Amino acid sequence: HERAAGAAARAPRVRLPAPVERYSAEQLRRHAEQIAEERPNGEGVSGVSKGAQSTWLVQIKWAGKGIHVGYFHALADAVERRLLAEKAVAQGKHPVPLCGGGYSSMQQLEHARKVADGEDPDPSALGPPSKRPRPS
Repeated sequence: HERAAGAAARAPRVRLPAPVERYSAEQLRRHAEQIAEERPNGEGVSGVSKGAQSTWLVQIKWAGKGIHVGYFHALADAVERRLLAEKAVAQGKHPVPLCGGGYSSMQQLEHARKVADGEDPDPSALGPPSKRPRPS
């Protein structure tokens, strides 16, 4: 009975009013800010969890595999990146188009915003890949 009571106490999952692929990157950014304001601990946000050292970890399932999307300092950025990854998956695209390139999570967020709006951005416009080692 304890488990059932704990499950009932959880916040409901965040749901957008329409399918994610209908939103522009700017609309998703605004939704992410609203979600972060309403749920400052990230409760009920699929694929976003508290990471180490005051960061937020973003993950998503794609092609049957768990994909690491990135670490973010701000919850709103993490939620936005998750929503952008969901949009990419809904459109049949890889959720992290720059994976393996050494780009920071924030560089990837900027790239994902452009992809979500139908652009085909040149990754070199993001600047050089981050020199920091990626968290394992």
